[in-house]
Amino acid sequence: MLDARKLALTQLESQVTHTAQLLRDIQAQSQNFPKTRYYKGQEGIRLMMSEIIKDGQNVSIISDGQHFYELIDNELLEKSLKMRKENNLTISMIFPR
Repeated sequence: MLDARKLALTQLESQVTHTAQLLRDIQAQSQNFPKTRYYKGQEGIRLMMSEIIKDGQNVSIISDGQHFYELIDNELLEKSLKMRKENNLTISMIFPR
């Protein structure tokens, strides 16, 4: 009975080790995939601009252009442009029809 339990424990240890390696592999690969975030409304635009600066990475935005420019105010736009310039960040905007 003791031998059977030792064998079961050894097999479980092997499975845990294998699963942990799979999770590390998935995590390493996911760093190469783009992240998708959704924002809504004027507060969403403010949050998006803040996160772009915080993340420090260039981004692409897909939005309804007319709706986007109806929501964003000049003060926020100018502040965003200044902060992105200071941090050498670019935003690519895509406005599908």
